[in-house]
Amino acid sequence: MKKILLIEDDDNVRELVLHILAETNAGIDTCTNGLDAMEAIDNHLYDLLITDIVMPQADGLDVLKHLRGTPNNNKTIPVIAMSGGARSISVDLSLKAAAIYGAILLKKPFRPDELRTHVHTLLNQPSVATL
Repeated sequence: MKKILLIEDDDNVRELVLHILAETNAGIDTCTNGLDAMEAIDNHLYDLLITDIVMPQADGLDVLKHLRGTPNNNKTIPVIAMSGGARSISVDLSLKAAAIYGAILLKKPFRPDELRTHVHTLLNQPSVATL
């Protein structure tokens, strides 16, 4: 069974993403902040990481830096980075920075089929070497 780590601090967005992911039949772990996500990355192997960028305690970029520096196989897993769209220059820059770490970018609000397509593609590719 495939395993996904979803990191999202907004309850409504997290529930929406969980609803969309339900059809993947993957195991899904959730975290509401970057610190908990980094601990999960250190203790589990994942096939896909979906992360918000702007979060309390540690943001999505901190998670991506940590992920790509881990000694286990998580360092090459695919990532979908989500953020509140182009509401501010800093959010847009954060999404662009996430792309440097190999993340696929998804601006909120996104259409459910956008996320579904990315998840399906990433979970079904034979191997990923993002960095």
